[in-house]
Amino acid sequence: MQCSHVVHPLLDPRLVSKQFKVVANGGNFKQKEIVVGIALISGQLSIQHNKYKTSESLSPKWVSFKHPNPKRDNGLLVVIQGEHCGKHVRRIHHRFENEQVKMILAIVNRMEGTADTLTGEQLELDAGQLCVSSETADKKKKNDTLMTSLHEEVHKTCTK
Repeated sequence: MQCSHVVHPLLDPRLVSKQFKVVANGGNFKQKEIVVGIALISGQLSIQHNKYKTSESLSPKWVSFKHPNPKRDNGLLVVIQGEHCGKHVRRIHHRFENEQVKMILAIVNRMEGTADTLTGEQLELDAGQLCVSSETADKKKKNDTLMTSLHEEVHKTCTK
């Protein structure tokens, strides 16, 4: 369920302070993959791109999502539509439903300076409801083994 007043799906208050990988096409960008964040500036939601030590606002018209590959993207994702909008998730597995690929996802809590934690909740969503998020190399390393047990569980049931 999306708000009718939302001009661009990223301009949703539930996405403030989240980081997204997007494709920018406009201004100085020509189909360039960049990382943006959503900020509340003077009461207005804004798509921000940090370049060196400055931050610039991007026109929503320039920004399109980098959706995950439902069969193989295991990195950090953010739900961008529906009741779970704004939640961080990671792919456990995928399945097919009426020739559509559904991603089976684990909801994670992001913690500054430490590894993420699993909430125990799982979702099934289409790749179009998700956007690839950005994570530092240090954070990726800390989360290397986070999904191991869930992946092993899935592989055991798939090989039976």
